[in-house]
Amino acid sequence: MGRFAFITYPPSAAIAKERFPFKGIWLPPWATEPILTMLPPRSIGRIAGVESIAGDVAEGVAIEIAATGRQLQTLGSPLLRRKLNDSLSWAKREGATVVGIGSLDHFLERYGQFVLQDDQIMVTAGLGLSTAARLKAVEMVCFELGIDLADEKVAVLEADHPIGAIAARYLAQRIRYLAISGSSMARLEITASRILHESGLAVTICDWTYALDDAMVVILSGDSAGPDLGFLAGYLSSGAVLFDFRRDSIGNQNIIYPICDQEAAAQGSMEALPFYLIKEVYLSIPGNLRIEPATFLKYPVVPPWIAEPMILSMEDSGRFTRSPGRLVSMGWVNTIGQLADRQGFFPVAVESACGIVSMAEISKMTLASGQKANETISDA
Repeated sequence: MGRFAFITYPPSAAIAKERFPFKGIWLPPWATEPILTMLPPRSIGRIAGVESIAGDVAEGVAIEIAATGRQLQTLGSPLLRRKLNDSLSWAKREGATVVGIGSLDHFLERYGQFVLQDDQIMVTAGLGLSTAARLKAVEMVCFELGIDLADEKVAVLEADHPIGAIAARYLAQRIRYLAISGSSMARLEITASRILHESGLAVTICDWTYALDDAMVVILSGDSAGPDLGFLAGYLSSGAVLFDFRRDSIGNQNIIYPICDQEAAAQGSMEALPFYLIKEVYLSIPGNLRIEPATFLKYPVVPPWIAEPMILSMEDSGRFTRSPGRLVSMGWVNTIGQLADRQGFFPVAVESACGIVSMAEISKMTLASGQKANETISDA
């Protein structure tokens, strides 16, 4: 039986107060976070009964570190490293062979830190499956919305970023009109040359405003926040689909935690955007799931950064010579995508500006300004 673990963090001090030992004790906001820095991690949920189509079985645990997102962002890499090491030790005691750190990886990357390598446990940020699942979702969402990728212009912003380059190369085999933009002309030219060699498609290299002109499908990549979505609205065609592949969007925890105030405010600011916004993809979990506590996951689906350690725990560890870590390459994206299909982890829902929507209900999804679709994943 495979054993996995994944690490989360409480988005706010208010949520942390409900989960750690001082639950029920009144504390002012300024006192909560200093106490958190002294506390060890804890288990917040277990998932059992994961069984692949091939018959492999796995179970795992969710480990929550005692530090809020604000602390991880402002108190420096020593705190992050200490908390991460404590959590990895907990995962080892649970018998996990693979641990997912996708929720924390953008903090590590912000501090210029490498993903930890450990001889006893495989560590993955989940970038490979996140990229593979999102690329598959591009095709599925466009099909459900009646957008023919072969006949529409597709734009990839920040295609000089590794994820953007992979997205461009993947989509180039399925479309006829592709525009790419980015800050490094040399990297863009390399990507365009590879695409011409692999698929015979001549790519247009241009600035992002021209790339968006008449584009019905847009991939937003890169490490930085990039253009404000409200600002992009002035350049996007009405009814276009924007897929958010930015690094900060990979590793969200909305399936576990309630959306925090800042995220809710950000959603509110998108009320007038005249395009579809896809921010995350959720995968089905094969098998007869047993989730403890039952309220641990909002729905029986998980984002790719959580699914990847599940998948790897059911594979023969001898076939992988090293931890995936932050690896994101065309070869790894194809490999982990194929493993997900073989084991039965399929994209079944997306997170849009109007909530989590099942793939079957994509056609009823309204623009970023509209109401929720008639049926969400909880009803599907």
